[in-house]
Amino acid sequence: MKQFLSILAMAMKLLHPLLGRWLGRGPFCLLLTANCLLATAQSFPVQVVAQAVPPAPIYFSSYSDAGTVNGPLRVQLVLNDLGISDREIRLKAYFEGNGISFQSNDVVSGAGLLFLEGGIPLVLGNTELAPYFRFGNLTGISPAGYGQAIPEGTYKICFEVYAVLTGNRLSRRS
Repeated sequence: MKQFLSILAMAMKLLHPLLGRWLGRGPFCLLLTANCLLATAQSFPVQVVAQAVPPAPIYFSSYSDAGTVNGPLRVQLVLNDLGISDREIRLKAYFEGNGISFQSNDVVSGAGLLFLEGGIPLVLGNTELAPYFRFGNLTGISPAGYGQAIPEGTYKICFEVYAVLTGNRLSRRS
């Protein structure tokens, strides 16, 4: 933040004499500050790549079946900060589309502990992801909806990564 303010002050000193005739100092500062704040994108230290493995399940409960050898989902997590080791994380899963929308709870019963090492991909398969789709770990879907076949259509299954210690979100929604 100090670096940002010093750059802003330097830019003001350089540009103010040039633009001072057209704009007063106050509006110019406000305009430049607003532009800088809008232009900066939030970067997250964890990259999430979710892959759907065909064929797609017919029932929601199929996503929670840890016994299948080749499950319908695979998720790769990469901590981009090479200086961090043993970062304990938790996942949050989202299912959206065709008028259906539900998500996993913040605390997922039956989910194993997950740790990330900087630069080393962690690949989660059906066994690790199944608890996130068990009915007891979901919010936003009724028992009747969970037991029905998934209607044909396009769906998004997304994941977010959170730090266990701080609760901060560490990734974009995949």
